[in-house]
Amino acid sequence: MVNPQGNDFQRNPADKNNGKFVTLPEFLELAKTKAVVGILIHIPNAPYLASKKGLDIVGAVTTALSNATFDKQTTQQVFIQSDDTSVLSKFKDIPSYKRVLYIEDKIDDIPVETVEEIKKHAEGLNLPKTSIVKTSDSWLVALTNVVKELKGANLTVFARTLKNEYMSLAFDYWSDPNVEIATYIHTAAVDGIITDFPATASRFMRSPCSDPNNQAAILAAEPGELLKTIPPD
Repeated sequence: MVNPQGNDFQRNPADKNNGKFVTLPEFLELAKTKAVVGILIHIPNAPYLASKKGLDIVGAVTTALSNATFDKQTTQQVFIQSDDTSVLSKFKDIPSYKRVLYIEDKIDDIPVETVEEIKKHAEGLNLPKTSIVKTSDSWLVALTNVVKELKGANLTVFARTLKNEYMSLAFDYWSDPNVEIATYIHTAAVDGIITDFPATASRFMRSPCSDPNNQAAILAAEPGELLKTIPPD
């Protein structure tokens, strides 16, 4: 496993050869066995694979989910994610699935017309975290209005990708990934986070310190506040 912050740093050298790839049916069976609250299936490049390689990825995913009876139950939430609205539209007739539009590029604002168009194809969006909290040279600058605009239209908002490595953390988080999680959940008010370290997020959510009203709460950062302490040039 290579650390995305730099190819010279391995995340866990002791386990670099552990684990294995699994097929989609195996993954779905594992999800049912472990009774997780939900699953997310990401479908990239489906039109290209269909037209150039003859691979029906959408059909394969639909069949696998149906065979695992995920289309007939509501106990475990199923999220279907893609950056292509034509892919998401193929799942619109299965009400138990929630469609998530994957936004690749950073955005600072989103017009009302765009929001209304998105609502035709998806119930939620997966955004880069910098689309939600502006940063500059590893300093938090301000919140954008993106979450407010999307949630105002009853769309679910996910922020990605949170990591534990201190090099990925803004100075405002004091090298503590828990502070970053608290900032996106409490200050930015996203509906969910995408993380490379699910154990950290799970531990945060189970901790009484995740409650901002707790006397020993993990305090969220206030974007722009630490930057104000820097003397002007």
